[in-house]
Amino acid sequence: MIRKIKYPLLLPAICILCLLVMHHYQVITTVFRDSVFYASIIMMINFTFFLIFWEYSKNKNNKTFLIYNLGGMAFRLILTLIGVFVVIKFLNIDKYAFIFALFIWYILFLTYEIVLFKKKAEKVT
Repeated sequence: MIRKIKYPLLLPAICILCLLVMHHYQVITTVFRDSVFYASIIMMINFTFFLIFWEYSKNKNNKTFLIYNLGGMAFRLILTLIGVFVVIKFLNIDKYAFIFALFIWYILFLTYEIVLFKKKAEKVT
């Protein structure tokens, strides 16, 4: 599981490092940096939950696999929506930068999830 977490979470970590460097040289504002940072953190938590559910269910029977992955998807969606609500409602952020960064990270992590599901489907057939 550590191998699967290491590479997908490396990209957001590099992005956060770049944000810190750009903020240090005053290329971006503090509000923009915080917006992208919060979006990255929310999506990294979402993806970490996916990997936990995935590792537990990947060698189980089909029913257990579907329960953990589809149920986990509902749980992760609710958790993400709560995180988005809290960040937008209570923190001083650029809402457009936050939503755009959240969307980009969601698409990237979802692509990786699809690749994992595809690999599992190819092993079964």
